[in-house]
Amino acid sequence: MEALCGRGVLASLCGEGEMEALCGRGVLASLCGEGETEALCGGGVLASLCGEGKTEALCGGGVLASLCGEGKTEALCGGGVLASLCGEGKTEALCGGGVLASLCGEGKTEALCGGGVLASLCGEGKTEALCGGGVLASLCGEGKIESLAL
Repeated sequence: MEALCGRGVLASLCGEGEMEALCGRGVLASLCGEGETEALCGGGVLASLCGEGKTEALCGGGVLASLCGEGKTEALCGGGVLASLCGEGKTEALCGGGVLASLCGEGKTEALCGGGVLASLCGEGKTEALCGGGVLASLCGEGKIESLAL
């Protein structure tokens, strides 16, 4: 399973039928259902996470736990990728519990919102998006492996 922590973040999303997880502690540990493999791409980014009214949230173990407010569950789909993460100036960060913890450095928090999704991940005006030709495609360059590692 792929984890969003440690070196080589999202180093290889797809792995010959292996289930992809956003961490090993149970956060989105099983995106799949009956052999199906949910990739961070498709009609929309994680668009197929919801099935028959179920809403898969990145809540659990403190990871993006603040996504849920007053019973609302933020899904990784909608008008835009994680478009509704921000509310009244609040920024939801993927830092905490070790998940994407390495994205934060010296008090900085990387948010999944801004000018673009994960816009603050970039430096010098670059904008990394969680969509495009492929998952985190803009993070790659000429066949390089997708990685959120700093």
